[in-house]
Formats: sequence, C-alpha cells, structure tokens
Amino acid sequence: MKNKLYKTAKAVAPSLLLLLFLLPACSDESSNTPDIPETKYAKLTITLGSADNARPSYTKAMGDNDIFNTDSADLAHEHFIKDWWIVVMKLNNSSFSVDSIISNTTANNVDDDSETEVGMDLIIGETYKFYAFTNLDGLVTTDKDEVLNGLKGKSEADMLNLAVTMQEMDKYVKDATHTTPAEIPMSSYGYTHVITDDPNKNQLSICLFRLLGKVSIDVTNGTGKEVTLNKITMGKFRTTGQIFLFPYDATTNLGYEKGNLFVGKGQGDEYKLQSPDFPNENDADERTKGKDKEFELNQSLASNADKPYNYSFYINETSYKNQETNASDMTIALDVSGVEKDLAPKNTKFYFVRRNDLLKIPVLISDASTNVTVSQKHMPIGGLPIQLTFPDGAIISDQTVHLDHAGEVKIGYELKMVNNATDWSLKYYESTFQTGKQFCCAQVEDNKKYDNGEGLILEGDTITVGTDADTKMWTKLPWLGTEQNPVYGYKLTPDKVTVDGTEKDSPTSGCFTIRVQEVASGTAKIKLTLVATKDNNEVILPYTLTIKFGKKGGNA
Repeated sequence: MKNKLYKTAKAVAPSLLLLLFLLPACSDESSNTPDIPETKYAKLTITLGSADNARPSYTKAMGDNDIFNTDSADLAHEHFIKDWWIVVMKLNNSSFSVDSIISNTTANNVDDDSETEVGMDLIIGETYKFYAFTNLDGLVTTDKDEVLNGLKGKSEADMLNLAVTMQEMDKYVKDATHTTPAEIPMSSYGYTHVITDDPNKNQLSICLFRLLGKVSIDVTNGTGKEVTLNKITMGKFRTTGQIFLFPYDATTNLGYEKGNLFVGKGQGDEYKLQSPDFPNENDADERTKGKDKEFELNQSLASNADKPYNYSFYINETSYKNQETNASDMTIALDVSGVEKDLAPKNTKFYFVRRNDLLKIPVLISDASTNVTVSQKHMPIGGLPIQLTFPDGAIISDQTVHLDHAGEVKIGYELKMVNNATDWSLKYYESTFQTGKQFCCAQVEDNKKYDNGEGLILEGDTITVGTDADTKMWTKLPWLGTEQNPVYGYKLTPDKVTVDGTEKDSPTSGCFTIRVQEVASGTAKIKLTLVATKDNNEVILPYTLTIKFGKKGGNA
C-alpha cells in the first residue's frame, strides 16, 4: 500500500438498494387521457474510502504525510469503519434537500486500503448529492442519536451546520487504559452526480476525512552518546468545544473540488491558509485556556539509532490567532539529561490543526552547530544568500526556504562545532565502504508541485531503476541501497580551500546544486545528512530543508 497523505478505512459492503416507491402507470382506454410515462431508474455505484480512488488528496499542514504511517501500531484502528451512513439529497427547484438516508451497521475491515461499494437505484436524469459519515459511536454518547434524528427533512444548509463533540483524545488511543479505543468518526464533502442510462458513467468515489488530527514527534539522538529523554511538552491544544460534523468549510465550498481539506489539482497555497471554523466562534481557539500535551518518559535514547524515537497522539481540530503576523504559537520543549539543559520552548512552525492533519515534527538532540546557505543563481540586486542556522541542543531539525523563481539553487553547509570543539571532520563516500556505514549525502523525500496536483518541482526524479542513464542531477548512493533496489540522491563532496598556497579539501564544508522547475507552487523536502568524525567517534546529524516555491504563508 502506498503511503499517501490520506487513506481512510476500507470495508467491503454488499450492494444495497434504495427502496423507492414507484407511481403506477395509468391508462384509461375510454378517454383521451394520455399515458403517464413510466419512471426509469438506473443503479449508481458509490465507493467510500480513499481519495486516491478519485483524485489525489493531501490533508496536511506540512509535508506529504498521511495521518497514519505503515509502522504505526494505530494503523488498523485508523482504518477501521464500524458503521456508515450516506445522506442522499435530491435537487428540487434549484436546492437540495434530504431524500433518504442509507446505512450499514456491519462493515468488513479485512482489506486495509479502503473501499466500500454501495449500490442504489435512482431516477435517470435527476441530480443527487451525497454526503457520507462513519463511526458515530466515536462521538460523545448523546451526539449519535441527535445527528441521526436531526438529518431527516433538513435542508442542505441546516444539515451542514450540525455540531458534534469529540470524546477526550486519549480515548481514541489503544493503551493499558483504553484497550478498546473509541472509533474515529469520519465525514465527507458533498458529491453531486446526475444519473444517466450509461452504467459506465454512474460511478462515484467519496473521500472520508477523520474528525481529529494527529501529531507525530520523531526524536533523533545525534550526540554520539546515550542520553535520557525525561519529558516532552507541546501545546497548547484546544480541549473543549464543538466542531461541525461535516468539514468546516462545506457550507461555503459546496463543490468538493474546492474544499480546504484538499490541496491538489488546481489549488495553491491560498487553500492551505485556511483554518477551521467552529459552530460557536467563542469556543474557536482560546489557546490560553487550552492545555499542553505532556509525555513523562525517562527513556534512554541510543546514539545513531536506526530509526528516530517516535511519540504520537491525537488532537482536536483547532484554529490559530497569529495568522496575520505569521508567528507560530504552537511550541515544543524537551527535557533531556546528558546534554546541556535547554528547556526553552521551540516554535514548531504550526499555527493550527485541521481534521485529519498530521503534524510531523522532527527533533534533533545534538551538541553540534551547523550553518546552511541557500543561493539562487539569479540573485536580486543587493541580495544575499538565505542563511539557516541549526544550533546545538534539542532543536526542530526542519527549516523552510521560500524561493521566488526557478533555476539552479546552490545549497552550502558548514559544520561549525561539535561538543565545543572545531576539529571534527565531515565523512564522505568511500568506494570500499562496509555495510552499515554512513556518509554525507542529501535525499529528496518530497517533491510535489500543486499548480495541477501532479509532477515535480525539483529535477532529477525521472530515474531508470538499476541504471544511471536518466538520473539527471541525482546519483546512486551505494551504501543506502542495492543493485536491485537502488537509492538515489546527491552524493556530497567537500569544498576546495587553499591552505598555505595549496588547494585542499575542506574538512567541514561542502555544497550541492538543485534545479527548481517553473511551476505555480510546490514543496520539496531534502534530508541533509552530515556525518562528523573525530578520534574514531562518529556523530550522524540529519537535517531537513523544506523548499517552498510560490506564495508564502500558511503552516510552514
């Protein structure tokens, strides 16, 4: 299964028929009254599930990440559908009203890639709109009955303003306290379809979005020694108040193509700027009344572990106050023993959390200080390269660079200090490497343009597997892959410096060049891995550079 940003739970349900009463055809042979034509019906097949059945969906605040990942213990739970409902609305006199509600209380969750087929007979030539939602038991107890009883006879506007309340976020987590976690409620935008007599055209895919968000914190120990992570504190998060059952912008974006939970075809940064609306704006986001999320851990972190240490939790949909000032008001702080204490909260670059968002936060604990410069080939008059600083301590190891034109971009790096010493050296590729060895390199982890939802912003991704024939600016990284499964990226090399009249390799600096294509907007992530050595000691420092092309704003 591909790790897309959004996959929802899959069930395979039997086809259902929508029972509609037919008017009998009338004929009176003794009069000239014409026959009433027979109403004709056709079957519409609806697929509930992954947005990839219909179009790409990127519900995110940063990066190209799903709310789940394939290594997560929560995977099956985040896919799970206990039961579902489809609201069928019929167009009458230029407005939609609820025509019927179809439900199924027994979903099949064997398939983990999300697809539920539902068949229904509807009138040929008529226009219908469909909304879907699932797992109402995951709401507070009273909300389920209120939702179901309140749908019938509602206008579309009234239905879209239905408010619900989530349970406490900890109840959605499977742990010693909650061995049977609450199901995660999901809902959709409205999908309009005209019924035809062509079976091939009566197909519709509906994408479901979870009504909560998730934070995933990856902590890497890059100190070269074992340290103890005592506590993580992040916040503040909205803990009370109602949200809309259907996506918060469904009332204003009645076509699903324009929903703010979609960022893809034909949509740019302006849609990523939107934060949720709430039934009661007084509850929208009193962050001073919110709470921090705290992990009391006392966990030993090995140095240079194969994977980061991950800490994840669910959170309520929330908005932000500081959009206009472009200042983050979500922070994270780590209490770590074994390094110099730095308990000051760090900005996460996140301003808000929408339903189904994954806020993925990489944290690096190190005693190293590194500078990165980003220089565009066509610098403006009087312009200077962009300077990024990755200091020592517990830092968020992802920094963002905004570019305003395409072309070649030179990225330079310099290791300033490790463990208060300046005599460390960077380690580069050796052809006689042993398995498991690491060398300085850069890899592209995300590479998407959003002017049409397809393609790339960085050149170099059109690779013929197993050869270097079409790698463009990228090369094989032999120590990270095999002949059967090669890994490509930028194989870094040191700068040249002159010492006493002799040109030598710089022990602490180097650079590489990326090529940005001309697109309306897009984002790429480059993982820059520096390997520092001294006296047979080795420290691995993973940094992330988020390259944004186009309009500046929103969650970074």
